[in-house]
Amino acid sequence: MTDPARSELVVRAADSTIVSLFDTRARLHPARVAVQAGASRTTYRDLEERSRRAAGLLAAAGVGRGDRVGLLSENRPEYLEILLAAWRLGAIVACQSMRASDEELAACLDLVAPAVTVASERADARYDLRSRSGERIVLGTAYEQGLASADPWTQPSAADAEDVAVIIYTSGTTGLPKGACISHRAEVVRSMATRAELASRPTTRSSRGRRCTTWARSTTR
Repeated sequence: MTDPARSELVVRAADSTIVSLFDTRARLHPARVAVQAGASRTTYRDLEERSRRAAGLLAAAGVGRGDRVGLLSENRPEYLEILLAAWRLGAIVACQSMRASDEELAACLDLVAPAVTVASERADARYDLRSRSGERIVLGTAYEQGLASADPWTQPSAADAEDVAVIIYTSGTTGLPKGACISHRAEVVRSMATRAELASRPTTRSSRGRRCTTWARSTTR
């Protein structure tokens, strides 16, 4: 590779966002498994399609660039869909903790003033989200019906590399939790550092002999 080509590659990499990197992977390997949860498997093609429909669902609810989307759920495939969907719109995902007390959750939501809050069925039953979360989307049957009727988001991602991707929260040991903003670029660098620390390679195999990549968005405090 020539020096100019190498320099161009570095510049392009520096401008990457999480969703642009995902879309590249989906374009190159659409039939590969992107997410496995128990016996359920989702390919890159299907995850891209569902995230585009979820983006259309969020956009119809009024979410746009710079808006916050509250997300309160246990780990599940839909968590990734909402992350990707929000980033397609240039929105920021405020990741709430399922371990938060009512007071802590109220403070965290008040801090970010989400345009929409997405919650799992368990979280919706556990917390009263009506007064502080703007519009509410509950994962499950209603969410699946919304996806089925939503227009897929086909426009390019509105996010830039330095835009905030997620808001996570401090432990609140000296008071209520405080938000920490993490950009797309920082998340990409952090994932690269994690891969280097774990010495993972594309040929890494699970204990059952399958090729795998492990990913998790921390929602605990």
